Amino acid sequence: MAVGRKWTWLVPFQPDAIGPRRWPRLQLLQSIPLDPARDPLRDAIANGLAAGSGKRQVTQEVRKRARAIRDDARAKGCREAAITKLLEFVADYPGVEEFQKIIARLLREAQKEEQALFAWLGVSLRFPNSMAAFHNLALLVHRRNGPTAVKMLLEARFVRVRCTASGAHFHWLLPPETLGNGPPEVRSCPVGRRSRSSAPGTSGAS
Repeated sequence: MAVGRKWTWLVPFQPDAIGPRRWPRLQLLQSIPLDPARDPLRDAIANGLAAGSGKRQVTQEVRKRARAIRDDARAKGCREAAITKLLEFVADYPGVEEFQKIIARLLREAQKEEQALFAWLGVSLRFPNSMAAFHNLALLVHRRNGPTAVKMLLEARFVRVRCTASGAHFHWLLPPETLGNGPPEVRSCPVGRRSRSSAPGTSGAS
């Protein structure tokens, strides 16, 4: 990928029936390829929705319990057991983003990169305004499929994005209308030669 090369996309924008926005060109995921059906959180969420928990409100106490399970797993190195427990939180509160992000991060920390990638894809699709979820997804897509796939991922997700490959990073500029009334936002992720030895970073504190 040549340094300084730029892309600009104009793609249609549609409101989502579930949230305020949705990915405007989901069909491009098939070309990467990425299959949302491989999301490891999918069954727990489906069970929760079938039980009528889609709009269930979560308390701060429940959030603290989930975070305690996460922290204990990191301290003791028992992430897989923690993920099993946390899937119950996802089923009980399928509309809560935090529990899904915790599991996606624990999957990545447990070296289950393929599952982590599809977990982040699922979170990004369910919560399209979550830049933390999309950033983690982009990092793993780059590691697995390379910079061309990241370009396609951006085109699938955003209405209009201007991307520039520069040095070791892939920068994208989100237009103001994507972010409301705020200024344009610049994001970046690694690009260039794929490295099996270098692990992608994570964003967010949890």
